[in-house]
Amino acid sequence: RAPYSFGGESQMLTLYRNYARAVEVWLDNHKDLFYRFVPLAKDIDIGDISSRVNLRKRLNCKSFDWYLENLLPMLPTEKRLLASGQIRNSKIGQCVDTLGKRRANDTVSHYRCLPKREPGYTNQVWMYSKKYEIISLENCMDASIPDPNAKTLKRVSLWPCHGSVETKSGIIVRHSKSYTQNHNYVCL
Repeated sequence: RAPYSFGGESQMLTLYRNYARAVEVWLDNHKDLFYRFVPLAKDIDIGDISSRVNLRKRLNCKSFDWYLENLLPMLPTEKRLLASGQIRNSKIGQCVDTLGKRRANDTVSHYRCLPKREPGYTNQVWMYSKKYEIISLENCMDASIPDPNAKTLKRVSLWPCHGSVETKSGIIVRHSKSYTQNHNYVCL
């Protein structure tokens, strides 16, 4: 619960408006990637941001491309992606979903495929990078290796992206567009 008022509108609307204002001022030609994850923010009235845009120009701030290349080389961008969107399991008619969990070792699961404008949609948006990582916002899909004494199978979880071309998990993407983990064939 926030310690301040949102002026009668929902916290989510205020949050999306503020995100969209920052995106419109700072992200230059990378705005679409944000709106792909938060499509509800695209239609929100963000008000007049001309003073913020002018301040950025007056201060001679670097472009967002410069920040991506020099400070955030691991951040997924359109140039670093092969594909993005929902990963659908056609046999069960559901999508791979984080279920709102975002921490390392949180299990990836599946849920009914949500339309873009429905709350929870961002939990089902994945990016497939040129480094063969399957990314959900700040973490990558990877295989969890259980305690050797545990009697459970490996599972697919979220882990920090490591940026290596070789994945530690062995999650592979076959040409049939099916995703599988290559040891014990843990499927999504």
